[in-house]
Amino acid sequence: MSIEIKRRAAALGFAATGIARLDTNPHAAELDRWLAAGHAGTMTYLHRQAEQRKDPRKIMPGARCAVVTLSNYFHGSPSPHPEGVRSRVAQYAWSSDYHDVLGDRLEQLASAIREIVPGATTKRTAAGRAAAASMPAPPMRSSGRAISTRVRALRI
Repeated sequence: MSIEIKRRAAALGFAATGIARLDTNPHAAELDRWLAAGHAGTMTYLHRQAEQRKDPRKIMPGARCAVVTLSNYFHGSPSPHPEGVRSRVAQYAWSSDYHDVLGDRLEQLASAIREIVPGATTKRTAAGRAAAASMPAPPMRSSGRAISTRVRALRI
């Protein structure tokens, strides 16, 4: 089952996929201190999502595991700047809105999971942009390349 889910995710273009049991975050107190210290800056969604980040089971009550996908949005080295221009644009902003791209791909993966695992449930947010049981994981860096992860909780 997990091998087939990962195979389908790879076919949809996800760079890597893992399946994890949902437990409380052992770093919850660190997140509270980090937020209280103001390190989130203007990223107010981190405060709104704090409880879900501390206990991902709250994302989708009854969910027992999460399918975690990794997408690499590294587009290669930027072309040289014209003389005197020093601005830089983040890699994820070079193409279509990654919320839309990942939301569509995650929905396709959710359909595949419901096919592979009878009784599995998933749902979308009221806005329909991303999976309801989906939330961004903290950005990571790998070999200097920016990557984006999304978490989808499932009731299996």
